[in-house]
Amino acid sequence: MAKNFLQTFFIENGTKEIVAKGEMIIRIEKSPQSIFFIEKGHVGAYIGQENQLQAIYRKGDMFPFSHHVMYSSVYYAMTETILRILPSKRLYNLVEKDNRIARDLVHVLIERADLLKDRLTIVTTRTTYFRVIQWILFAGMHFGKQKRKVLEISLIATQQELANALATTRETINRIFSKLEKKGLIRTDQEVLRIPSIKNLQKEISS
Repeated sequence: MAKNFLQTFFIENGTKEIVAKGEMIIRIEKSPQSIFFIEKGHVGAYIGQENQLQAIYRKGDMFPFSHHVMYSSVYYAMTETILRILPSKRLYNLVEKDNRIARDLVHVLIERADLLKDRLTIVTTRTTYFRVIQWILFAGMHFGKQKRKVLEISLIATQQELANALATTRETINRIFSKLEKKGLIRTDQEVLRIPSIKNLQKEISS
């Protein structure tokens, strides 16, 4: 409900911008001057010289917020993306006039905090094999779609981006994916990762 209200709010008040896949949206060098709302598509936040993938934002998300902005972050469109852009000062002025906006912004920030907590669980997992499984479970929970008892995840991030995010190599990611496929825990093609059974994949971590 919060995201539906916010989407209407940003559509009515924000400037529309269509961004092509792979195009840079913003580079954060200081406190951001605008808030970006994703009407459609996916945006990746990258840090460091190697452009390590730090977070993925989807439809209904906003970025960046100063409490979790990392300076020198760069935001790219991972798919063709429609944004609604609102200057920060104007957003603050509108929030003062309508407390529903503040309430729903808090809900979205809480959801984003949960995402960051889940990500922390992934990066602190000891072995690369288990980190990859944790990432698949995380992606399924937040980005997956259930289709005929199979959970499908669009592969927005490349294996190289995933490898950078999990502090490993693309070859290792490919090898682990192959191992999980042989065990029947996942199925992959060029664009989609499928999980036949979340329970079985969870058992692989606890085994």
